[in-house]
Amino acid sequence: EERLLAEQAKSEVVSLRKHYSEADSTIHRLHSEAKVLQNENEILREKAKQVHHNFQQ
Repeated sequence: EERLLAEQAKSEVVSLRKHYSEADSTIHRLHSEAKVLQNENEILREKAKQVHHNFQQ
């Protein structure tokens, strides 16, 4: 009985670790994607400024 509970607890821990690891790598991936999008956004903002500036000349 006790050994069964211990086995169940152990497999639950393994499962939780797996989920945590997957969540962690998802967070890292999304963080990287967000950085890329921020960079692209910054570039577009600079281009928009230049276009606006050129129109005003």
